Amino acid sequence: MSFASNLKKYRNARGLTQEQLAFTVKVTPQAVSKWETGSSFPDCTYLIQLSDVLGVSIDDLLDHKVNDMTNVTKGIWNIIKDDPVNKRINAVRDICWRMQRGLLSTDSNEEYMEYESVNDLGSKNASYYISNDGFTQVNHGNAPYFAVFEDKKDGFSSVIGDGEQARHIFEMLSSRDVMNAILHIFKQSGDYAFEAQVLVDEGLVAQDKLDYVLSVLDELKIIYPHELVLDDKPITIYKCIQKHELMALLLVTQDVGYSGYYTRRRPLRNKPLLK
Repeated sequence: MSFASNLKKYRNARGLTQEQLAFTVKVTPQAVSKWETGSSFPDCTYLIQLSDVLGVSIDDLLDHKVNDMTNVTKGIWNIIKDDPVNKRINAVRDICWRMQRGLLSTDSNEEYMEYESVNDLGSKNASYYISNDGFTQVNHGNAPYFAVFEDKKDGFSSVIGDGEQARHIFEMLSSRDVMNAILHIFKQSGDYAFEAQVLVDEGLVAQDKLDYVLSVLDELKIIYPHELVLDDKPITIYKCIQKHELMALLLVTQDVGYSGYYTRRRPLRNKPLLK
């Protein structure tokens, strides 16, 4: 619909005559008539007043479709840009939570409503949506996260395969010595470097497990060896990488076996997760 048609529709919905609307926004009835016939268009000042008087947004008056992905992207960009740098991750999570609520509501044919900010939820509950197209997982705990897994044509089976890669990674992480070393590295600054014996001297790794631990850390791409010469003696220094992918895996484990209360959930999948 055009602005002219929208203006007339929303005016009638408010039970206002052209004269009453004209008096409220301080223009002549002829001006309102011209707006509604499309022979003229109000300037920005009057658009704001019309929006306030009629109780609709300017986008609604102009029939501006904000659900276009370009407009959505610009809107998200503006929201994040206007936030302080130290609050942008929280802003992104808030946007993700609103998307989760939107997904749950539209799929159940609920009417749109203003959803609470993620910051109003506190550190409680979780949420998920699962369908034949994939699933989401939302956690509001002490280490909150939002994840989306899309089930494409080949399904998750093409990634999981026979499960051997996942089994191998979990097997490596099951070692207490390996986990000690990983947690130690994650507690350091991004430029942390060490000699291997430090792990033993600090009681993190048994001497007879040191070579195995180093091989695992290298396989997981957490450390990179650098050969140096110090006082004419060759030494190996290991530089560390803070692998956020591994941290994500550790954080997700908090939801494995979770059976508590879900803020909202919607299980709609009727096919297995793997083919």
